[in-house]
Amino acid sequence: MTTIYKYFIDTEHHIAGISSTQYDIDMHEGAEILSVGLQSGRLCIWARVNPNNPMETRHVFVVGTGWAVEDTVWTPDAKFIGTVFIGNGIFVYHIFA
Repeated sequence: MTTIYKYFIDTEHHIAGISSTQYDIDMHEGAEILSVGLQSGRLCIWARVNPNNPMETRHVFVVGTGWAVEDTVWTPDAKFIGTVFIGNGIFVYHIFA
């Protein structure tokens, strides 16, 4: 059975720098990430999952426009998910997973 699940990226204490940040999110194994966006001011990822699959840790990277991309947290196979505008467009974050 396929279901759409929402996963939060807990950025409350982290996004404030000038370099990329890695977040580890527990998702169902094989989850297909569909999109990223804001809901009630929180950064979220929506994915198509099989809820019967076990959980696995996935790496998500948040990179602000103009920020350095840290080689220590970046994986070469990271794929672009989307761009999110926060604070009336003052902050622009690009999300990769």
